[in-house]
Amino acid sequence: MILGALLSSFMQVFIPRARLISIGQGEFSSVAVMMLLAFVLSLCSEADAFIARTFLGQFTVSSIVAFLVYGPMIDIKNLLMLSGAFRPKFIFKLVSLITLTGFAAAISVHIWLGVFKG
Repeated sequence: MILGALLSSFMQVFIPRARLISIGQGEFSSVAVMMLLAFVLSLCSEADAFIARTFLGQFTVSSIVAFLVYGPMIDIKNLLMLSGAFRPKFIFKLVSLITLTGFAAAISVHIWLGVFKG
C-alpha cells in the first residue's frame, strides 16, 4: 500500500496535470493505463481502493472500475504463482482472456454511463 501511495503521489507531482488529464479522459487510453497500473502495483484489493481514489478526478469512472477489477485478478504476484503450476501457453491464454474481458467490461461501463449522462 505504501508503494502504491508513493507511485500515485509521484504521478500526481511529476507528470504535468494537463498530460495526466489528457490520458485520463481518453475512452481507451484511460482504461489501458489504469489496467497496466493495477498490474504493476500488485496491491491487495483493499489498498486498490485508496489508490484508485487519488485518480478519481483525473481518470474516467470506467478506468477506475477497470483498475479495481483487474488488479485483484491479474498482477505480478499472481502471475508468478501461476507460472509455478501451469504451462506458459495456458497462462498466456488466461491473462489474455481476463485482460480482454476486463477491458471490454470497462468500455461497456463507459458507454453505459454515457447513455445516462446525455
